[in-house]
Order: sequence, then C-alpha cells, then structure tokens
Amino acid sequence: MATIIPESNNNNSSFDVVCRTAPQKKNYDNLQFKISNTIRYIDEGLWENRIQKIADTSLSTSANSERSSSSDSHESLDHICTHEIKRRNPSGFKIGGVKGFIESLIQGLFDKMKLNQTFSYFTDSAIKKYKQQIAHSITNRHDLKSVIKIQHPELREQLGIVDDNQLATTHVLQKNSPVNGQSYLDESGNRIDVTQGISSSSDRKVENTGNLRRIAAAATDSSICYTGRVETKNKALEQASFIFLSELKASRSGITPPTDENEIYSLDYVVSSVMTANLVMAAKIPKICPVAEREMIYDEKQVLEELSTMEFVEITDPETGTVYKVKLNPIMFSDPFNAFHKFEYTLSEDISGVDI
Repeated sequence: MATIIPESNNNNSSFDVVCRTAPQKKNYDNLQFKISNTIRYIDEGLWENRIQKIADTSLSTSANSERSSSSDSHESLDHICTHEIKRRNPSGFKIGGVKGFIESLIQGLFDKMKLNQTFSYFTDSAIKKYKQQIAHSITNRHDLKSVIKIQHPELREQLGIVDDNQLATTHVLQKNSPVNGQSYLDESGNRIDVTQGISSSSDRKVENTGNLRRIAAAATDSSICYTGRVETKNKALEQASFIFLSELKASRSGITPPTDENEIYSLDYVVSSVMTANLVMAAKIPKICPVAEREMIYDEKQVLEELSTMEFVEITDPETGTVYKVKLNPIMFSDPFNAFHKFEYTLSEDISGVDI
C-alpha cells in the first residue's frame, strides 16, 4: 500500500492536500482531513482520486456525542486503552497456554513477584501490544466518497470511461467501537471525543465486527460489497444486520419480502473469505501471520452454517425501533490469497493451501 504524503496546495484552495505515492513509512497516519473536506491522491500520469468526507448524521453518532460531552475525559490515550483492557478482562489481565505460563513465569522472576501473582497478568510487552491494537478502535473514522479520475487517455478508452462518476464510490462505516461515547486528552491537552470510532480489524480481541462497512456505486447507490471478518456468532449477526438494514433502505439486493402471515424476510448473501488456509497461516507467527487464518476460516464456516439453520433472527432498526424477522441465508466460499501459488504444483496441499 502506498503512503499518502501531504503537501501544501497553492493551486486549488478547495482541497486539503495534494498527495503522491511514496514508499510506506511506519506509523504514518496517511489520511487526515485538516483544512477542508476533500483530499486528492495522485498517481502521476495514470489516475487521481478525490476522497471527500461525508458527514455522519445518524442518531447513534449524535448519541455518542452527547455521552462523550457529558462525561469526564480520560487523562490520556494510554489511560483509555488501559480502561478498555479492564472492561474486556474483568477478572484480570490473563494470558493462557504454555506461552502464557512461560512468559508470566519469566516476568515474575524478573519483577521478583510471587509465582501465584504472575498467572493473572499479561506480560508488559503483551499489554503494550494490546494497547496499540485498541488504539485503532479509538480513532474517529469518516464515511467517504471516492471519485477516481483516470488521466491516461488510452487507459480511459480501454476501460470505456466517458464520465468520471462511473468510478465514484461511497464508503459507509459501521461506527461500532466499544469506546464510542468516551473522551481523552491528547499530548497537547486537547479533548478528543470518540464519537465515530469503528472496531478496527487491527484490534484483534474486540468483540464487534472489524472494519464493517458498505461500499456502493455513488451514482446509483447500489451495493458493490460489504466488508468485515465474522469468526464469531456475534460478529456474523452484526454483519448480517448491517447488510439487511442497509439494503432495506437502498436497492434491497438479496432481500425477499414476506410472503406469508409470519412476516419473515429473507436475506441471501455471499461471504467470501480471502484468508489463507495453508499451515504457515495456521501457525500464528507474529511477524508472518499474527492471526491464525486457517482456524478463522473454519470458525467462519461453522458460524455461518449455524446462522443458516436458524428459523429467523430479529433485527432492530436503531433509527426507528422497528423489529424485523429475517431468515438468513449466507453462502460461504473461500477464495484465499495463496502466498505459495507459484509452487502449488510442487508443494503439498498442507503447505500451498486448499480451497474449502
């Protein structure tokens, strides 16, 4: 992924920054609206993308603002992260398994702690990593409109582009961070209200669906796809609810209205998992695969099969309070990114991966 580097824009004051591709820099926040509501991303000679911020006027965001403004602020980002860890781990900062036992034992020896105290705490390094992950869910995220303009004449002709709006898309995020409605003081002492946080996919242990969003064609508001990893039943239900309510207010793709007195809707949708099922991606090696992707694929499969066997679920519209009965018909298939594609004819399936 290319990094966006902001620079001053003297030619067009309506844009916040002009951006160009460059090698990625670690810890660089690459999309910031500071002056206006539009950012230009330029890939010289081929295309440019104008990213426009869309105001979120939903009742949930308004409620988050009210809760945040009426409560005391956490003293720092670190403090609000610690508070969130305690919420998720009410019985203590526990780690388990052999790794947890060894790390807790080592930490206990170095800290000269009693052995019976070491087993109820994360190691210092684990807590630091945990806080870094949670911080991604404490960042306000904006809904966006992306307008791509193909500049290269031959490429425009090949793609049949006659109007730049053909490639325009809207990106609507589900603001489902568990930290919404709280606030903290940044390093300069400024109050930061968390009102539009999302459960980030980088926040590995969050209970809500990570990066849950709808991508639609801007011209017609017809859905292109939804995103979000659903390895638990709670996340799968949240994603299905988000899809149903979004489609109900848009093109109603995949929705079959009730045909009997039970007033049960039907929602048909395909879940495509691009995670890799080979054994390397099952090992959970921090620098190679920080998440056990193979295991998550099977977890998704099991959860979606369970949803498909349920008679119906009740989905409540938070804006109107209306309750809908919906029969969910998820169709799952795995289309993994195969890191060993070039070797698939010489390596075993355990290494190269299989479709499930």
